Parts: sequence; C-alpha cells; structure tokens
Amino acid sequence: MELTTDTGRCTVLREKLRAPEPAGLVRDRLTAPAATTMVVAPAGCGKTTLLSHLAAAAQVPVGWYGVTEDDTCENRFIAHLAGALGGLADIADVASTAGLLAALDRWTGPGAVLFLDDVHAIAGSAAERALEQFLALRPRRLRVVCASRRTPDVNVPRLRVSGSLGEIGGDDLRFRTSEIEELFAAVYGCPLRPDAATALARSTGGWAAALWLFQLATAQRSAADRHRAVAHLGGRCRHVRSYLTRNVLHQLSADRREFLLRTAPLERMSGEVCDALLGATGSHRILSELEAAQLFTSTDDGGRHFRYHEVLRTHLELALVEEYGVAEAQQWYRRCAQVSRLAKTVASNELSTAATSVDVLVPEWGRGRAPAGTASVPAMIVRCFGEFGIEAGGRAVALDALRPQARRVLQILALAPGRDHHCEYLEDLLWPGVQHSVAAHRLQVAVSSARRLLVEHGVSVDRRGESYRLCLPESAAVDVVAFADAVARAGRLAARGDVAGRLAARRAALDLYTGDLLPELTGMAHVEGERDRLRHKAAAVAAALAADHLALGEHDRALAAAERSVQLEPEQDTGWLVLADLHAELGDAGSAEYVRREHARIRAELGVPTLVRRGRSAGADQIRPSRTA
Repeated sequence: MELTTDTGRCTVLREKLRAPEPAGLVRDRLTAPAATTMVVAPAGCGKTTLLSHLAAAAQVPVGWYGVTEDDTCENRFIAHLAGALGGLADIADVASTAGLLAALDRWTGPGAVLFLDDVHAIAGSAAERALEQFLALRPRRLRVVCASRRTPDVNVPRLRVSGSLGEIGGDDLRFRTSEIEELFAAVYGCPLRPDAATALARSTGGWAAALWLFQLATAQRSAADRHRAVAHLGGRCRHVRSYLTRNVLHQLSADRREFLLRTAPLERMSGEVCDALLGATGSHRILSELEAAQLFTSTDDGGRHFRYHEVLRTHLELALVEEYGVAEAQQWYRRCAQVSRLAKTVASNELSTAATSVDVLVPEWGRGRAPAGTASVPAMIVRCFGEFGIEAGGRAVALDALRPQARRVLQILALAPGRDHHCEYLEDLLWPGVQHSVAAHRLQVAVSSARRLLVEHGVSVDRRGESYRLCLPESAAVDVVAFADAVARAGRLAARGDVAGRLAARRAALDLYTGDLLPELTGMAHVEGERDRLRHKAAAVAAALAADHLALGEHDRALAAAERSVQLEPEQDTGWLVLADLHAELGDAGSAEYVRREHARIRAELGVPTLVRRGRSAGADQIRPSRTA
C-alpha cells in the first residue's frame, strides 16, 4: 500500500499494521482502560503479548502499528499511523501530523483503540515528536496503548497530572507463582509442581522470556528432568544467555557492555561505589541511563542505588569469567567485595573504621587479594540445619519470643540472607490461597515482630520496593551458605586434583550439615524441595568422602562416611558400594553380602535396575545399570 505525503509516495508495509495472533496466558489483572496507556518494560517481558490480548478483547474497533527503526522520519511514521487508523476514519493521502489530526476531527465513531508496539524504535526522532503531538491533540474517544522498552519522550508528567495516563511496568508484567503454574499447565501442557513453579518464579524474576526459553529447552524432557532443570535456570541457561546477548547487550556500546561486566559482582550499587571500583567518574549517569532505558536495571530509592535483574547479573558473572579467566575474575570479585564493604562502613558513619579499611584495602587491591580477617569466631551464627537458631556474641537469641508466623518469615529469609524475597513469594509460601490483602497484612505484622527482636543484635529486615531481605552483620556466618561454599570449594579442588584440599572441604561441609533443613517448616513445597536437595547433596558429599578415604586405605574414616551417606539418603548408590567394598577388604564377607542385599532391595523398591560393577568403588563413573534387570 502507498500513501502520498509532502515528500512524495511513501510505502506502507501492511505487515506492520497486522496485530499478532494472541498467544500465551491471558492475565485479567492487566488492563488498559485509560485514555493513554504506557506499557514500559525491558525486552522479553511480554509487552507485545499483552497488547495482542488487549486488542483481541476490545469491544470497539482497533488499529495496530508495529513501529520499526526505519520509521524515524515524520512522513513515514504518519503514513503508517494513517494506515493503522484507515479502518476507523476516512483517512486518505495524509501528508503530515496536522493532516492526520484534521481527518480524525471529522471522525464520528463512538470509540476505538490504537495499539503502538515497539515505540522505543523511534526514540529521539522526528517521529517521536510527531507522536507527542498526536497524543496531545487526537480525539479522546481514541484510546492509545503504547509499548516500549523505555518511556517515550512525550511529556509523560503532563499526562500523569491530567489523570489520563495508565502505566504498566516490568513488575506488573512479571509472572506471579500462580500464573507460572497456570501458564505451564494450560498453555504449554507441561504442568509444574507448586515448588518448581515457586523456584522458577524466584530464579527468573517472573521474566516472560526466561519462562518461554525454559519451556523451549525442556519441552522434550520428562517431567522429572524438567523439575530438576528448574534449579539450573537463570542466566546459566544457553537459550537465556543467547537471548540476553542478542536483545539486550548487542544494542549497547562496547564501553557500556564493559561497565555492566565490571559492575556485575555488586549486588546493590551507587554511582560513588562504581566510580571507586572502576577508578572513573560518571557512573551515576550511566546507571541512570541504563535504568531509564529499561536495560534490566532498577532502583528502589529514587535513583540513589541500583541493581541488575538477577538473570542479567548471572549472565554477566559468567561472561566475566569467560572473558578474563577464573584467576582474574576471582581477583576482581575480591576487589568488588572490598569496595562494597568500605562503602557500607562509610554509610554507617563508622569513619575511624573506614579510615583503617582504606589503609588496609588499598595496598591489598594492588596485590589482588583480600586482607586477612582479624577474628576467628564470627560475631553472629545463624543455623538452619537441624533446630533453627541464632547466636549473637556467643549467646543464643531468644527466638521463642517470636510468634509462629514471625518465626517462619525469619527462617525463610535466613535461607538466603542479603537476597531480596518478593512479598508475593513470601505470601504464597506462607499463606497459600489466602486473600492478598489479608496475607500482606500478616506478612507486615510478622516482619515488624522479627525486626523488634533482632534490632539490638545488629540485624535488620529491610523493605526494598516490593521485597524484604534479611541483612546480617558483615562477619555473620550462616550454616546453609557456608555448606554451599564448602561443597563448591571441594568441587574446585577435586577438579585440580588436590586430594587433601577436597577432603578438608568435604569434612567441613559435613560438619555443617547437622540435620535436615528447617525441619519445623512443614507443608511448604519450596522449602521441602530445598530440604531434599540439600540432603541429597550432603549424602553425595559423604559418599565422595568415603570413596576418597577408601582409596587412601583409611578404612575407619571411610566406614563412618559411607554409613552417614546411607543414613542420609538410602537411595544413593555410592555409599552402599563403598560399604560393601570396605567389609570385603576387612574380610567380613557376611557383612559385605548383607550390604549388597539391602542395596538391591532398596533399588528393587524404587523400580530401578540392578548394577553392574566395574572394579572397586572409586566414584559414580564406575557404576552402570544392568540392561537385563
């Protein structure tokens, strides 16, 4: 189709004027009743999907225009805008914005909706200025819904003051846990367990693109494999990383990408902290630009501090290691930790401590290593394995003073201190099925109670936007965190062939695992899933430790570790195999046979094949299921 403009004939591509077929999950809570609605969110949040749903549900005529980067000149933009509105009014041979508005003045229809997608494509152009004029002067009966990766420069404050603006942001588009369950069951046909949906919501932040890419990556897997894959999503998924590279990072200049890469280890950052880290100036301006451009950067205090979306941050952390290597990346992480620690000290007005920190840290930066600690015992200990407890200054905090709801909130936050927990996630976990307003009030009361108890011990429960986080003193030790660190350290040392190092790390991990994770929290699918995962991990660590001791001829230690592995998780094979080998080596054939029979009985109950052994146990690579079982 062609329209005549003041600069000649302009080709209008009909495909830009065709609304996509509605797909995905319709979410009734997302509506656009205002005269002008701005849907502003990063790439992959579901803006186009929402517009297609709104267009399909509209009870009045609709027009659609998918804006592209070649529409930046006014005449081309107006030609396509006129084409989108051609079915609503008698619009022909429109030559300018004024001409289009004049044609709409003659329109007598009762009402219509115009959907403009990807408006960010014309940012800063003559077309955007034409859009501002169009929005200000078009008939009020014509509602307009704009979708963009950044807020269009169309005098949004004036629209807000007039009361004619509706706004839908990234947090509104975020999929809630219940919506993820419905999406996978009703749309993808691959139902998820509630705990898996909760974990998926947490690891992806409800980002629509990550949910779709997870479905794409696991579509051919069994239900069990799909649930296991949830734990490995986020920025580590190949599909997610490809999407971020192509749709987010590719549009940035090289210096902006480098800025993101270097600041990714900072969980919460300010311009001053980034300047100190990078030895540069202007970081606050860069962070503000990233936030304004909706590049997975957000602020919860009006632009003082910023954070990256968890999925982007994970991707950047992996990219940092890939680009600079493990050694240099570790050195950079240490420097980031030092700068963050110094910033917190200054913020708390402990200036004498800060001065000491500067004297210590600056020389250490040059050597690329963190300064040695001055205290061997942490000032605070948080225990989540076995009975939940907190020690401050060597004395137990009186947690019995907390009511059950406050105690449960504190326990959940303690599993990941320093990390944000969205209010809706906590409400769904603690009070499933309860009306949102009621659950929100309960959560607020519980948090207030926990705060009052902990404030004297230097612990706070901070509200950050729509999330809560548990903030512990810098020297605090959390057994769950320390356990994960010890297991990861053992893996790294094993990869380097450091037998003594991995033995020590595995012993440290098992010393920390004193019982099941938060056993008093029952009926919470996500917590129970994490409890099972950590028990499985502890059993695997014990089995690996047993195999190491057996290889070294340390039979007593191997026996103790193997027995603990079997006690923790009888379904794992390695502990049984090491036990059988130990008894055989010690000449106790009867005990060895008994262990083998017990192992076979458990595998039969699980419906899994018997094992074919290839020599003595030295790891899982020597275990093969029998094809004839």
